[in-house]
Amino acid sequence: PVFNAIGNHDIRNNGRSIYEERYGPTYFTFRYGTAQMIFLDTELNNCSIVGEQRDMLETTLLEASQDSSIDQIFVFMHKVIFIEQFTELHESDNPQVKPNNGSITCENNYSSLLEKNFLPAARVKPVYLIAGDAGAYGGNFSPFFEKYPDAALYTIATGIGDTPQDSVTIISIDQSETRFDIISLAGKTFSPLATYNLAYWETLAKETPTD
Repeated sequence: PVFNAIGNHDIRNNGRSIYEERYGPTYFTFRYGTAQMIFLDTELNNCSIVGEQRDMLETTLLEASQDSSIDQIFVFMHKVIFIEQFTELHESDNPQVKPNNGSITCENNYSSLLEKNFLPAARVKPVYLIAGDAGAYGGNFSPFFEKYPDAALYTIATGIGDTPQDSVTIISIDQSETRFDIISLAGKTFSPLATYNLAYWETLAKETPTD
């Protein structure tokens, strides 16, 4: 089965009704093995997770964090709404250290989600926030991997842009262990995903921007 975290190109030219008719709801959750899967629609309210979608997110995170048979929680989204938490990258003039739209210019409510929902759940069990709006411009912000210091909250981004940097991330769960492997689509050799952490991208942020 294929499950899509809806992005702007999926609903361009007023195509939301067509998308929903063909594929169903644009935000949803289900359990798969020991993992709770949550898919968000960052296009629905200008990147903010509000209303019924936030209700779904909050209820699922709370229930999954309290369910002893669930070991991991995965939250998939298109826009990299967590970029603003990394100030040096967010404020950098180097486009290579930003998601595809340069920065999240839409008014998102990630700070609220972080404090009220993601961090509380991640203090109980691992929560992985996975975004895909990266990589279109020669590997910008892709791949990215960072763990929050005081909780098992992981932020991950990867994307494809028809460049030598193109890759996908394979997630494997063996009992309670979660492993991430980068698979190159163009023959490039990648280091382990954890190599491409905040420190890695902050180093690039200090370099001279290139087109």
